[in-house]
Amino acid sequence: MRIGILTFHKPINYGAFLQAFSLSQRLKKEFQGAEIEIIDYIAPKEKRQIYINILRDFKHSGISGGIQSIKKYFVFRKAQKYLPLSDKYLCTDKLETLYSYIKERYDCLVIGSDAVFNWNQTRFPTAFIPDFDFGIPVFTYAASVHGLKYYDVNSKMIEKCRSAFEKMSFVGVRDACTQNFIKFCSPQTEPHFCCDPTLFIDCDSIKSHAGDYSTRIRKKYNFSFDKKYIVFMAPDSALTESIAKKYKKDYTIISLFKKSKYSDIFMYDLDPFEWAMILRGAEATVTNYFHGTLLSLVQNTPTVVLDYSGYDNKYQGKLDDLMNTRFALSEFYFTKKFACNFTEGNNFFEIFENMLQGTYTERIKKGKANLQKSAEDFVLELKSKLEYNS
Repeated sequence: MRIGILTFHKPINYGAFLQAFSLSQRLKKEFQGAEIEIIDYIAPKEKRQIYINILRDFKHSGISGGIQSIKKYFVFRKAQKYLPLSDKYLCTDKLETLYSYIKERYDCLVIGSDAVFNWNQTRFPTAFIPDFDFGIPVFTYAASVHGLKYYDVNSKMIEKCRSAFEKMSFVGVRDACTQNFIKFCSPQTEPHFCCDPTLFIDCDSIKSHAGDYSTRIRKKYNFSFDKKYIVFMAPDSALTESIAKKYKKDYTIISLFKKSKYSDIFMYDLDPFEWAMILRGAEATVTNYFHGTLLSLVQNTPTVVLDYSGYDNKYQGKLDDLMNTRFALSEFYFTKKFACNFTEGNNFFEIFENMLQGTYTERIKKGKANLQKSAEDFVLELKSKLEYNS
């Protein structure tokens, strides 16, 4: 039996890599003896965007910023060896070529997770909403439409989505907005909420892949793990400036992915496993990234979440959904307006102090455990379709 996963796994993005890694590991655990492969596909538009982003870093951050971006690119390329990739690599807009390959090679197709339903990142028609008769079960797992204002999309595109969803055996989504998108396209299709796969990531496996990361990071960044640290992975703002000023004497401020002028160290070329371990050891994380939030919380690191999405009332953003609906940790969730206009005349630092003291640890663990259960329907349905007996 061979199960193919079609997802975002090649972007220079920690979350994209680790969600793909985690889903493949979970399926290996559930389907022992089966071959689990990530289909080594990338849309041409998505591939071009990787190089555009590097050029943009040269333009906005100078030669040093561009060189850092190139180093990070090669770190991610090297990390691809840890994913169970298909032998064949495909980068094509000719979707029939991709679909024919899938039909011939796999007994089941799993699409997701991540924002695979947002075709602004690929193009339309998109490989991730396939209006195609594969002749095998097609599932989506924790797929998201994040960033696509689907209610403004023309009727022909919606009709193709409807046709695709109604061919699927199971449509698993990771947020309320995507549930609404599915019902908008196909009222007959019942979407199922599934947690992002990083919520059941194997922390021991991550640690094993990271190896002796602490020695490497000590040498590279002259950083001592003897000192407590706070991670910034968010735009600079009045809030991040205030946190840095208040805690710099007692904590090292580390910025990840994007440099913060308020940080002591910018760790720009960590591989995905090292990144996860840095989040694991932090006293707190401050981030506007979805997977930065999840990889912190899944490792019990309290997290200040800054939502910069700015969507209208028709569209609940993924961070709003995650923190307020799924984790019920509304006191960790703040808007861009709050971050940019921050003053100390509120109770923010009382909350932050409680974070540092471990006050919220049990609530984080409980929220994580509840969310992890949402994968069960997907696993049971997949085993049923494949007539797999563990």
